[in-house]
Amino acid sequence: MRYVIDACNVWIENCILLQHDVDIKSIDIKKMFVLDRALLSDLLLYGIASHTMSLLMLSRNKDMKCPYYGINVDTKKIIPIEPIKYHPYIYYDTVITGNQNILSPIPLTADANDTDFGKGFKKETDIEFLLFLATVYAFQANELNSDDKSLRIISKKEFINIVEHSTNPAISGSVFFDNFVLSKEKLQNHLRKDECIIWVMGANKYRLELRPFICLDDENIIVPYGTLEQAKQLWVSYQSNGGMCYTHPAKMDPIKESLDRKNTELSNVLLQRIRETLLASYTNPTVNLVDVRYDRIFGEKEIDYGDYDVIFFSSEAKELFLIEAKYFSDSLNASGIVTDYEKMYQANGYYDHCRHRYDLVIKEKEKLKEFLGIEDSVKLHMLFVSSKPLEMDLKDEDEMVTILPLDLLDMYLHGKLLDGETGNIVETKWVI
Repeated sequence: MRYVIDACNVWIENCILLQHDVDIKSIDIKKMFVLDRALLSDLLLYGIASHTMSLLMLSRNKDMKCPYYGINVDTKKIIPIEPIKYHPYIYYDTVITGNQNILSPIPLTADANDTDFGKGFKKETDIEFLLFLATVYAFQANELNSDDKSLRIISKKEFINIVEHSTNPAISGSVFFDNFVLSKEKLQNHLRKDECIIWVMGANKYRLELRPFICLDDENIIVPYGTLEQAKQLWVSYQSNGGMCYTHPAKMDPIKESLDRKNTELSNVLLQRIRETLLASYTNPTVNLVDVRYDRIFGEKEIDYGDYDVIFFSSEAKELFLIEAKYFSDSLNASGIVTDYEKMYQANGYYDHCRHRYDLVIKEKEKLKEFLGIEDSVKLHMLFVSSKPLEMDLKDEDEMVTILPLDLLDMYLHGKLLDGETGNIVETKWVI
C-alpha cells in the first residue's frame, strides 16, 4: 500500500504540473468516475520500482555498510520487484514500526502551538498549528461529510470563505491558500535542471503530502478527503516524532530549525528513558552518570573520543553498562531508510565513534575501573541503544557492541532477549 500511496502522490503532482484543457467544474465525479485498474497497477509498479532504485542508488557508497545490493524480479509475485538485501534477524517490521511515539506518548496536546515546533510552524506559515489542523478537520467534517472516499471541487473564492469561517479565532483564507494549496507554480520550483516532471518522493517542501489542497489553472480547488487525512497525520507525526519534513530546498527555515531542536529534545528524552529502564532493574546503582567526557577517565589522547552517554554501575550485581544512545527520526521514504545506515555505518559515523570508545575501554580498562572505584571483576555491557528498531544485527562481528532499540532494552536486562537464529540468550561475553 505504501508503494501505491507514494506513486499516487507523485502522479497527482505531475497531473497538476502538466494539466491542460481544464474544465473540471463540468465533470460529474460520482456519475463519471470509473476505477482505472490498469492505471492503479502502473502506479503500483512505478512506486515499487522508484522505491527500489532509490534504495540502490543511495546505497552505492562503498565506504558504508548498507544492505541493499541488487534487484530481484519475479512477475508471479504480488510485489514483482524487490531490492536484494541482507536480512538480519530482528524483532520488528522496521517499515511500519518507527518510533511510534515511544518518546512522545501523547502525539498532540493542547499546548502544541506553544511548543518549539508550533512556534516554528507559525513563523513560517503565519498560521497557528492547531488552527491549521482544525481547518483541515472542518473541511473533512463539513464539506466532505466525514466520507473518506469523497472529493469536492470549489472555487478559490468559496475556498477562502470556508477557511475564514472554519475556526475561532478566524484565520486568513488567503494566507492559508498561499501555504497549503498546491499549484503548478509551486511545483515548478521543484523541477530539477533539464527535467520536466516531479519524480522525487517525500523530499520537496511543496508536495501533496504536506499541501493537500489542489489548485488548477482555472482557480478551482480540488478538496480530496484522502490527501487531507494524509497531510494531517504527517504534520502531527513531525510535531511529535521530529525528523526532517523536507530537504529541498536545502535552505533552513523556522520549521526545519524547530525540528532540529525537536530531534535534540527527543535525544535527551531517550537518555532519560534508558536510565529509567536501568533503574527499574537495578534500584540502587553505585554509579549513574551521563555525558562523561573520555578524558575524565583516560586523560587526553591524540584523537577526541567524545562522551560516554551513559555510565551505569551496580556494585551489588557487579554489572557495568556503557551506553551510546542515538535518536533516529522515522524513515518515511527511501532516502530516510538509507540515511539510517549512513548515520550508523559511514566513515566516522555513529558505529565508528561508539566502537572507538569501547576499544579504548578494553585497552585501558584499569583506568575505567579506577575512575569508578571498582576493585573486583565485573560484567561489562557495551551497548548502542536506538530510539526505534533498526534492521541491523544485534551484535557486531566480534560481539563487542550490542545494538538494541529502546523497546528491547528491558528484555536484554532480564536475560529474556533471544537470538532468533541460535536461540541463545543475547548477553555480554566481556568481563573486566
